[in-house]
Amino acid sequence: MTHKEYADSLRLIADFFESHTDVELPFGGEQFEYFNASARSHLVAALGSCKKEFDSDFPGSFTLVKHFGTIEFRAIAQKSEVCTKKIIGTRHIPERIIRAHDEEIVEWDCHESILRDAEPAVQTEVLR
Repeated sequence: MTHKEYADSLRLIADFFESHTDVELPFGGEQFEYFNASARSHLVAALGSCKKEFDSDFPGSFTLVKHFGTIEFRAIAQKSEVCTKKIIGTRHIPERIIRAHDEEIVEWDCHESILRDAEPAVQTEVLR
């Protein structure tokens, strides 16, 4: 797909939502997440001014954030792609034991729903 085909397709999606106000907006539609290994200086330059975020839950990554109207564009990349790791010390992490417990293993049978013709017809997941 070319950049033009992608942009044209996004415009078609925008036109769809604009003309079908009875259709709910997608969950998380206020964010556009972009995962790409090429989130380097040329992306920063293309974005112009943007904010850098670091999430302590994901210490190996960073996010470039820019607002386009009411939608937040989030380019997520690995620090190792643009940074050099420098060990400045160590800390001891104590052992943590997870207590034994049972997890449900569920299967979703979607034969009588909107997912009837979707593949796979049966989805399996572990709930915690």
